[in-house]
This record gives sequence, structure tokens and C-alpha cells, in this order.
Amino acid sequence: YKRIRDDIAKAIPFYPIGLPKHSDEWMCLAFRCENCTILAVWRMDSEEDTITIPLSFEINNVEKLYPLKDDYKSSKYSDGLKVTLPNKYCAVLLEVK
Repeated sequence: YKRIRDDIAKAIPFYPIGLPKHSDEWMCLAFRCENCTILAVWRMDSEEDTITIPLSFEINNVEKLYPLKDDYKSSKYSDGLKVTLPNKYCAVLLEVK
């Protein structure tokens, strides 16, 4: 958190997959910072382990910030990012450049 808190204070928040509702199977909150985008992705009660998140910018690099264990996957596609979370009710915090 200490690494990104200055960026978040100046960032513009947005919801790449829409404003979340209590019943959503996935939730995503992003912060557009000066040099990157911070992306928080939650898998709620989804049977699918992968979500496609549309992003309107070119992705050069994706770095996982949290959690420390490496049980998620991400891959770029033409208009965004695919994120795989293996378990229900888990989350990942990513830095996208």
C-alpha cells in the first residue's frame, strides 16, 4: 500500500466493467495514475475463473502488487486484459503500464 498510496491520492477512479452491484460475479475498480493504472479485481461467486476486462489503452506490462502468492494469471488481448483467479471470493491488485 505504501508504494501506491501517493499515486492513488492523485488518481482518477473508474470502473472498467461497470459500477458493482451486490449480486455481481466479478468486480473491478481501477485508478488511472500519472504513469500507470492500478487495477483491483475481485472474483465473487462466479463459476468462471476468468474475466475479460476492457481497457482503452495499450498494455505493455502487468505487475502483481498483491497478494504475494502467485495463483493468478493475466494475459493481454487487443482491447484489455484477461484475469484468471482460481478461487471464488479472492482478489488481486495489479499495476498496468
